[in-house]
Amino acid sequence: MFIHQVPFKTFKTEFNNSNTGQLASRVHLLDMASTRKQAARRGELRANSKQVLKTNQIMAYNNNLKIQVSSLVLATASCLAREASHEVALSPRRAHATDGIKPQVHGLTEVV
Repeated sequence: MFIHQVPFKTFKTEFNNSNTGQLASRVHLLDMASTRKQAARRGELRANSKQVLKTNQIMAYNNNLKIQVSSLVLATASCLAREASHEVALSPRRAHATDGIKPQVHGLTEVV
């Protein structure tokens, strides 16, 4: 059979009815099966990537909490330091012997 002498439609029909055509359809079915397997693998990968994404989100959330807690600890420490320095500034000053000033303690004059 010469291909150039057969009209295209006839050749296509003969090709589909021949053993080669059946072989081609089997290859197509095998290709579809492998495509389904690949799709299943992609589904597994997608599920794994979702799990990785969830894990990353949890880690980011935990890191954010750590940052918030550490900033809260720093703010509390600085607040306590300010309060302590404020109390020191308001507390009566101890007089030295050279000052000549008698400090007031609780509204009473301290006897030196």
